[in-house]
Amino acid sequence: MSRGGRRASLPEPSWQPPQRGILPEGGGTLVRFLEESGRRFRTYDFSKFKVTPAMQQWLARSFSRRVGTARTSSKRFGTAEGHFYTASSFADVLADCDPQPTSPDGLTGQHIQAYVDFYEGRPVQQHYVKRLRTLLRGTPNCPRMPGRRC
Repeated sequence: MSRGGRRASLPEPSWQPPQRGILPEGGGTLVRFLEESGRRFRTYDFSKFKVTPAMQQWLARSFSRRVGTARTSSKRFGTAEGHFYTASSFADVLADCDPQPTSPDGLTGQHIQAYVDFYEGRPVQQHYVKRLRTLLRGTPNCPRMPGRRC
């Protein structure tokens, strides 16, 4: 036992860690993030995004790649919140595009450019484009990002 601490103990035999990643009960649109400490978790709902269910699921999978496993760089709620905000704002921009992509296969460089243009003239433009690039890195069906590949 350490000074001022208590002895380490094992959890009860019936204890199971909270499931993380994409949850089956959400139809592919619910993602659970488990903070690095393992004590706190939050479930993010992509079904409220104003895009088609196929795009909601694609964004949920992209988000899950960033926050759903222990090897990702996202270990804190603040980082997960940032990724979720980025996915939400990207979905809002896609919802206003004409034509709106109905599936990830319909996503083009013009849709990415619409997101870049949404932040045009704002000091945060580069920051949000970088966050979108991070969110979509390694995601299948990702069109070319301005300046770099996904």
